[in-house]
Parts: sequence; structure tokens; C-alpha cells
Amino acid sequence: MVLRIVCINKDHGYHENPHEAISSFGWIEDSTSLNGKYTLLQMVIFIDRGGVAYVQTPDGRRKAYLETFLRGGKKFVRTIPDSTRRDNLLTLPECRA
Repeated sequence: MVLRIVCINKDHGYHENPHEAISSFGWIEDSTSLNGKYTLLQMVIFIDRGGVAYVQTPDGRRKAYLETFLRGGKKFVRTIPDSTRRDNLLTLPECRA
């Protein structure tokens, strides 16, 4: 299963706060167009079990794939560093539902 991440939520709804982690990820499954929302923990488990998730870059031509990483004893999700310094996940809009 391959998920395209289309929106995010951060705790307390302040999207640009660099001190708050992403709390949930809205996604669309590529082959079926099913959609849903995963919490941070669900996304970490999905990726760690071999699932593939990506963000379509703003130019629409590249995919920035997600990976998990450990910080302060807790797992988080980020895009694999690419040619831009911009955080590909933070370019996504807030999930509304």
C-alpha cells in the first residue's frame, strides 16, 4: 500500500509552530483512492512495517518519501531530505475533517 499524504494536523491547530509535532496525517491510497487519517503513532507503525508514504512536492514532479526517526526516546516522521531545505510536510494544508 502506498499513501500520498495530503494534509496534516499539529497539536493545538497552530500549523507553523516549530515546537509542536505533527499529530495526524490525512492520506489517499494511490491504487484505490481510499482516504483516511492516521495519528502520528499509526503512521510510525505503518512506515516501520514497510508501508510507503510520500508527499507530492509543490511543483508536482517529485515525491518526498517519509521515514521515521528517533528523538528524545520518541519516534517521529519526516520526509527523507531532498534538494530543498523546505519541510515538505509543513507545506501541506491543515486537515479539515
